[in-house]
Amino acid sequence: MNNFFKGHLKDIFLQDISLIDVRSEGEFNQGSFPGTVNIPILDNEQRHLVGLTYKQEGQEKAMVLGHQLVSGTDKENKIKAWIGHLRKHPKAILFCFRGGLRSQISQKWISEKNISVPIIEGGQKRLRNFLLDYLQSEVEKFPFLVISGFTGSRKTKVLHNLKQYYRVLDLELAANHRGSAFGAVFESVQPTQIDFENQLAVQLIKNEWINSKYILVEDESNSIGRVVVPQYITKKKNLAQHFILDVPLDQRVKNIREEYVENLWESMKIKDQELFFNFFASSLDKIEKKFGLDQKKCCLAEIRTAIEYQVEMDSYEKHDLWIARLLTYYYDPLYLKSLKKKEHLVAGRGDERGLKEFLKLVF
Repeated sequence: MNNFFKGHLKDIFLQDISLIDVRSEGEFNQGSFPGTVNIPILDNEQRHLVGLTYKQEGQEKAMVLGHQLVSGTDKENKIKAWIGHLRKHPKAILFCFRGGLRSQISQKWISEKNISVPIIEGGQKRLRNFLLDYLQSEVEKFPFLVISGFTGSRKTKVLHNLKQYYRVLDLELAANHRGSAFGAVFESVQPTQIDFENQLAVQLIKNEWINSKYILVEDESNSIGRVVVPQYITKKKNLAQHFILDVPLDQRVKNIREEYVENLWESMKIKDQELFFNFFASSLDKIEKKFGLDQKKCCLAEIRTAIEYQVEMDSYEKHDLWIARLLTYYYDPLYLKSLKKKEHLVAGRGDERGLKEFLKLVF
């Protein structure tokens, strides 16, 4: 008899229970769940061969081939990897796509080594549907309060500071992207759309305990890098009340310099000036049409000078010039244009302290 996980699916994420995904690498890379390790029973090539046999000759022949392919040393190595993970994470749960043969066979082989591991009945599909349903139901249940403001207002940091007191949906964190042409996190990869949506659901599960009348969310566009914000979230956000963070230009320039320049340079394992310059140059390429070729050329020259000065004098101050240009002639006009369309939604404005006072009143 199969040993199925008997708790509520929500508990997996509330308790940070480790998951073992026995699907192939290709399936895993399309999307899985936070806290999941991929140890496939059939690798990409083996899955392809078994799938082909299943279509041409039926399930029985496919199962025979699967056992032939995963045998001997290959089988033992996979069992060893599963057991190694289970010894480090005794509460781990195992799953495949639908909770079918792959997870059941993996579970059986592990049990033959006198180790028990539960599987998720319905597999990845059931867990994925649970998270999608949970995310949409929570979004529909609570009104949003959108934290807005000019680029460089540190909206994300402000949201982060409020997470222990209010329910927060951190879109940029889930997207691993800071939401602008310069928003890619250096030398890191964005999640797939599936991973992005799963992470949003898990965020809300983890802060479900907070007694909150609203869900706080940052003012973001419909897409963040390569991932797309679910339509029902965008629709809710576009109709929600907004609080505008008012931060002076000089402070916003400083904020952006720290986050996008200083932190980026410090994170580089090899301090390559040309690689550093090219990161900003490629970001400017994305906005050239609206920013203008002349402004772009000025920015590039200022960036080059700033990097040279930074390396020679160990000072980032020259970067302020091109950052101020970028805000004044590109980001600020775009924000003002956007703000005009939603002025009727603005419920308050001020600095971070003003936001906290506002929240005390509305909550």
